[in-house]
Amino acid sequence: MDPTQTILLVEDDPILSESISELLADAGYLVATAPHGAAALDYLHTNAAPHLILLDLMMPVLDGFAFRRAQLRNRAFARIPVIVLSAIWRNEQICSIGAADWFTKPADIDALLQAIASFSRSSVLTGPWDTESGSNLSALQN
Repeated sequence: MDPTQTILLVEDDPILSESISELLADAGYLVATAPHGAAALDYLHTNAAPHLILLDLMMPVLDGFAFRRAQLRNRAFARIPVIVLSAIWRNEQICSIGAADWFTKPADIDALLQAIASFSRSSVLTGPWDTESGSNLSALQN
């Protein structure tokens, strides 16, 4: 991922949100934040699409699972890759929302930055998406 690209960080813990935002900004990324899924959806409706979403799952107002379902129902947002960053560690729960990757809190920052850097719009966002599962069908077929 080009470091001038925007990452939407959806995290309800203000201290963690600020810390991660600073780390991403120090790595050269532009960062937008949302304290819960409803605010993240508002962001998506009113701003240029981010290149990647870092998503917590357990949040007030609208949790990460509900956010992801709403994201996948909207064709304009469905192709934005999501990396889950959450205390939830059950693979089947995270896999069920079609996340591109996931990290449990506390995350290894170097591994998280490496995962973020591995995404580029041209490689992640090509091909049809299965909006039921959130899967990139062309990536699964390769």
